[in-house]
Amino acid sequence: MIKIKTAPLAAGVLMLALSTAAQAASKEIDGYRSERASLAASLPVHIVALDRQVRPQIDFVYQDVSRYMPGYPGGTQQFNSGMSTGQAIGVNVLGGLIASAIVNGAAYSEAKTRAVAAYQPLQQARCDLPVDAPLQQAVRDAIARAPWGAGVAVNLTDGEDDAWEKRIPKDQPRQIFTITSSLSPGLTALVTSVDVAAYVPEGEAKPAWRKKPLWRDHFIVVSDWLDLPPKTVAEIEQLVAQEERRFADSGAQAMVARVKEKGRVGRSSELREAADARKLHEKNLELAREESWSAEIEDQRRARLWSENDCARLRSAIDLTGVELGRMLDALYAQQLPARRSSKELDNAFERPGERQIRALPGGVYVSRNEGGSVNLNFRYSLLPLKDSKPADRPSPASARGADATAPKQHPAQDAPTANQ
Repeated sequence: MIKIKTAPLAAGVLMLALSTAAQAASKEIDGYRSERASLAASLPVHIVALDRQVRPQIDFVYQDVSRYMPGYPGGTQQFNSGMSTGQAIGVNVLGGLIASAIVNGAAYSEAKTRAVAAYQPLQQARCDLPVDAPLQQAVRDAIARAPWGAGVAVNLTDGEDDAWEKRIPKDQPRQIFTITSSLSPGLTALVTSVDVAAYVPEGEAKPAWRKKPLWRDHFIVVSDWLDLPPKTVAEIEQLVAQEERRFADSGAQAMVARVKEKGRVGRSSELREAADARKLHEKNLELAREESWSAEIEDQRRARLWSENDCARLRSAIDLTGVELGRMLDALYAQQLPARRSSKELDNAFERPGERQIRALPGGVYVSRNEGGSVNLNFRYSLLPLKDSKPADRPSPASARGADATAPKQHPAQDAPTANQ
């Protein structure tokens, strides 16, 4: 029997596709109502911070290329000598899944590389700021203000610890506030989510309540959009100088000069390496000299803007997020949020940039933003893995994940409602 080994990345992208389909099929869940205040007061509360520090999102979208494979149901017809139609479909479906894994693996790797490059200036400026403590405190303060929250037991949980879910008993009623905060692709804004889910055996004879919440509400705060000012002559000169330093300090300049002096006498691998290094240098210089910001450079430029003046913009965004989360939770418990929308509804409403407001999105999701919906909300659980977000001069924390973090792992709270723009 032939055994096909799949890399962790392949397994990850396939599992991500299956989990997305399962989520879409889940039954509608209600939100908090004022008549549930007494019940909420009886539940222990767990505030889980999934991220200790700010990390960038990875704009990876799974692509199902298998349905375009010959022999796949709905795909291109292919005749297979010696095989039945069922066998042919089975073989081609398997080939399609492997092809999907390869294609998506490459796409994920490219997206992660972009995120790493954008994140490095923030790390160098030590602006990978903590978000767990301030946001947990903001949620805790909102709970204390709630009609039911004065006397509840509140537990703070570190969600970067792989074992955090095991510390919350699944066979006991509970209310969980799950927080994640990260920079959107392109570092255009800080995006923060709080998922509120209560697990209660109210009227349930079966143990289904342990996994299915009685009520759930989902909140998203998008910080002010970080605009890029026009590119100046001084910045062009600075970018050119930076690239010249990189070319020299990396040893690429010396290697190119050495190969040029030898002519075509050197090893073929060395000739290819020198040619690639020269092409990269020429491309980087071309981008640096462009009058407008290119996609390859603007992410790093935004990282430097976030980092200016001791990370002033990022600190302000985190503070604003805490205030907005408190305002949204206050509105929830005062029953003053916009009307809840079903997950079956389409969100086609046009938004104009301007005054910050709370909008209801399909599926019990509420978003506070003022950028007109320009920030894509679909990547808030797709973050740069911890393994790739630790600078070389800083040791990883003892509880950091030790597993292979190169695959797009499903976030512990990814069963939260999906918010589309």
